[in-house]
Amino acid sequence: MDRPLINRTTYGDAIVARFTDLALPKELKPDFAAFKAQHGAFLKHGGLVNKAELAYDAVATKVAKLDAGRDKTILTLADKLPAAGLGARTNPFARFSKYAPTKLVTLPYVAETAEIRSLLSGLQGESLPKDIAALCAEGAKQNDAVESALAGLSSPLATLNEARSKRDASIPDWEKHYRRLKDASKVAYRDEAGRFEALFAQPDAVLTHTRPKARKATAKVVAAPEGGAMAPAAAKKAKAKPRRGR
Repeated sequence: MDRPLINRTTYGDAIVARFTDLALPKELKPDFAAFKAQHGAFLKHGGLVNKAELAYDAVATKVAKLDAGRDKTILTLADKLPAAGLGARTNPFARFSKYAPTKLVTLPYVAETAEIRSLLSGLQGESLPKDIAALCAEGAKQNDAVESALAGLSSPLATLNEARSKRDASIPDWEKHYRRLKDASKVAYRDEAGRFEALFAQPDAVLTHTRPKARKATAKVVAAPEGGAMAPAAAKKAKAKPRRGR
């Protein structure tokens, strides 16, 4: 069965808790022990995935922060070039890049890094005012910092992919022992009305992170975003960020 990971976690927890509270028939004990052990292995691998995701996200967040500083410098540079006679106001970077400033800062990280390096290299061949030269130096420094941070994503991504592979590899055995326990329980509790259904009932919505449907309000109200506060404005910039997949 192709069940969501969060369902497999909470459903398995519920089954283990329900069976633990019972005095099990002797014939059920081996199947329950096998399922409990396999569910524990699945949870362990899931925990390692969560840890690896946090490690990857920490580095990705660092990249995004460095990139934001770099973009600010590049856009400031674009504002100053026309006054120095180094570019037109309609497209200050036209002599040095095929991208307009606002397009350049929305490129994927790796592509932007390469393009900024080319842009700054072209500007270095010009006679630059002191303030523009300083911006170029700062931009080059920030560009190198982003490139270095991007390289730091490789190791946590490899760790994350390995953790996910191990977690996913444990799922077929989880399903196998789940089916065996369910089949054995159906026989063991055939004379106890409702017992089998109760043991294998799906957990409540609150346990699976599913929000129950809201009741209709009796009076007209203005619905607030989830959490009761105004949602933040959507970012104007849509840069392709490092992805860690599912």
